[in-house]
Amino acid sequence: MAYSEYNRGGITYLGNLSETLIKDGIMRQVSIGGIVYLIIGVIVAVNRAYFVDLTTLSHLLSAFVAVVLWPLLLFGANLHIVL
Repeated sequence: MAYSEYNRGGITYLGNLSETLIKDGIMRQVSIGGIVYLIIGVIVAVNRAYFVDLTTLSHLLSAFVAVVLWPLLLFGANLHIVL
């Protein structure tokens, strides 16, 4: 797989159409599948009341974990974190 190098806005990019690597090691390209996964996660977490009260760190962490691990919510897992 050959990589092409191009410069945009003073940042040198190495990559092809499937991935974009930046000189500083920051990944810029986000897959559509990843975005869809997170959107579904937010919908499921909202449906399971993880976004009702986000005033404490425990609730924020619980909401984050619920969005990332939303398939577990479908199997009845309780992802509420208590600190």
